[in-house]
Amino acid sequence: DFDAGWVGRDLDAVLEAGQGDCKDIAALMIALLRTQSIEAVPALANLGDEYEFLPIGTPQFTHVLVYLPADHRFLDTTSTELPVGQLPITLRGKPVVLAMPAGSALDRIPPPVPDDQAIASAGRFTVDAQGRLSGTVALRFEGATAWTAHRQLARVPPASKGSVAAGRTASDEPST
Repeated sequence: DFDAGWVGRDLDAVLEAGQGDCKDIAALMIALLRTQSIEAVPALANLGDEYEFLPIGTPQFTHVLVYLPADHRFLDTTSTELPVGQLPITLRGKPVVLAMPAGSALDRIPPPVPDDQAIASAGRFTVDAQGRLSGTVALRFEGATAWTAHRQLARVPPASKGSVAAGRTASDEPST
């Protein structure tokens, strides 16, 4: 079906299936928000590397967000790692097309701000009599950097998670 990538499914079918793609979940969220008299509209964005509008039509839009005009806030209803209202760094600063009731409008997702991307570290180290350094480092990620760290750590195989948490890599492990 040619339109399957562009046209969302019937909301009853989405609810019955218990899942959907970005178009389906955004449409469901918009419908739910409207029942509470909260204005919400679809926002078409690009998940790729484009940060400017291309001179062509729809192929540049690969993702649907929910836009709340009253707060100038974008929601990514398919994100499972971030709190509501927080967007992945890969969407920050991107151009969007808003499907407003009076017609489409061009806008831009707010770019990342320094206060939204914090990494804090604290460490304790000792040097033994042979001059070997040992210690621990604790890292705290906030905002968009937390999302990036979460995605990277999710790729670590389960058998290696203890070593990563302890700050060791395979090359640090004693050989047997």
